[in-house]
Amino acid sequence: MLHPEPIPGPDDAGSDAGPDARHRSTPERIFDAAIAEFARHGYQGATVRAICRRAGANTAAVNYHFGGKEQLYARVLEHIFRAPRQARAALRPDLEAAPAAERLHEFILNFFHEVYGCADAPQRRGELASIFIMEMAHPTPALEHIIDTYIQPDSRRLKDIVAGLLGPGASPELVRYGAGAVVAQVLHYCHIGPIIARLDPGAPPVAERVEALAALALQFSLGGLEALTCQNPNPNA
Repeated sequence: MLHPEPIPGPDDAGSDAGPDARHRSTPERIFDAAIAEFARHGYQGATVRAICRRAGANTAAVNYHFGGKEQLYARVLEHIFRAPRQARAALRPDLEAAPAAERLHEFILNFFHEVYGCADAPQRRGELASIFIMEMAHPTPALEHIIDTYIQPDSRRLKDIVAGLLGPGASPELVRYGAGAVVAQVLHYCHIGPIIARLDPGAPPVAERVEALAALALQFSLGGLEALTCQNPNPNA
């Protein structure tokens, strides 16, 4: 779990911070409290007062350490994307010279690891997922930076892989459709996780079967893309 660097600041104000608060810096406590509040209430509903009360910090501490609620939320949102990317270094590096099918496998595997292989505790993973889903429902200005920094580069890479599999005759619309279908298979478990758990209560957690799910997604994607090269359907129909 990444946290801001400790910064000297306003004195703490005791409240809901918990028994271990004295062992953690004020920015750390605020950061964790912000995740909990944004997960429950979204950016609009969460208040600086509630965040500071949960953190056991003075209400001026958010401005002092982070510059305000908007900047604090931007830090939390970036953590959702930045922290999993650091795990990518432990996987195989990008195989830019490899065949497109092998590159697609690596992309899907990386994506599964980033979404479901978070090292945080289960409750924290749920909170981060909640923040992500609420951001999709009610986008904030912080999303622009996330798209430019994290999503756009991966989108270009995936489209390049899909275009290579579809062949030179594939239209840009078909490439976008194929890339979106690949992404949807990974995010499926995140977006409707509680429904899946109730429909198949005996299934192991996604984090415990990342390799198998990535392999299935690859097979499904390769089969679908191959079919698209033969049929060349109109995805807008």
